[in-house]
Amino acid sequence: MQFAGRTFVKEQALEQGIQSIFCRASYVGATPLTLSNGRGAHEVSLTAVGTYKIELQNKFSALRGFKVTLDDATARDFTFQIKDYDMNPTSGKAYINFYSLSAGAETTIPNPSAMLIDIVVKNTAVV
Repeated sequence: MQFAGRTFVKEQALEQGIQSIFCRASYVGATPLTLSNGRGAHEVSLTAVGTYKIELQNKFSALRGFKVTLDDATARDFTFQIKDYDMNPTSGKAYINFYSLSAGAETTIPNPSAMLIDIVVKNTAVV
């Protein structure tokens, strides 16, 4: 059996210019949510019941992946779904609007809890 060595190799995507954006967005009943432990996110805000907007620090050429994990002490049945996004708007910041759903209905995440957000973007037009 072979184990990983001490020097971990950075993943290499088949596509050029792939970047990871991640953050922890803590919700304690206020908007914007408190961001911590992250890179590349500017702000996460609650825009309506169960609807959130994450603004990124930079613009990108494409969205390649989006994942949210709920960090909460109680077991809950939450899923997250993209509503719309624009990675390269003509004005303003790149953004993703997304829903938090419980039993298929838009539901604001519990207070207090946090979302661990992972976003994969493409930062070049080169294939």
